[in-house]
Amino acid sequence: MYKTLQEQVQLRTLVFLLISLVLMALSASYLYVIKSPFKQFWQQRQALTLLQDEARTGIPLKSKIEMQLQLVEQLGHKLHGTGQKLAANKMVAYVIGELDKTAERHQVTVIRVKPQNPEMLFTFKELPFQVEVRGNYFSLFAWLKDIEKNLGAIVIKQFDLAAADQDKQRKMFLTIAAYQFEDKK
Repeated sequence: MYKTLQEQVQLRTLVFLLISLVLMALSASYLYVIKSPFKQFWQQRQALTLLQDEARTGIPLKSKIEMQLQLVEQLGHKLHGTGQKLAANKMVAYVIGELDKTAERHQVTVIRVKPQNPEMLFTFKELPFQVEVRGNYFSLFAWLKDIEKNLGAIVIKQFDLAAADQDKQRKMFLTIAAYQFEDKK
């Protein structure tokens, strides 16, 4: 059989095929047996080096945990506002009180606040309010900015600004919606 194969295929081609098979076997063994473990080894070594450097010169772990907790608290404030764990009826009173307290700080007069019926919106309870306030133009917008900062997740659904009877005074009519996260446990 070897002689018939040798007669049909030139020796040079046969040697080339055998060398090709050996090279393919070597490259496959390199890719699957050697390269992957070496790559993992170098990644683990780099991670170890980084951890050792950080242990020597970096911020202590306790400080990092405290920083992350502060970040979580800030994100929770953005999501929930300052009245994050109040019942719905207490949330209405809280929002009205916050509107009034902030208005006093900015010399804005709250004329009317009328709560609307709450609605569920995905995982949030929407508490809409019709609000009418009066004050000077810049005070009104400073008040509005403070309201957004203090109450967290609110949306201005309707907005109207008109001249008031008094000099340099403006009336602002708003429909705002405060949102409260409803945890479905």
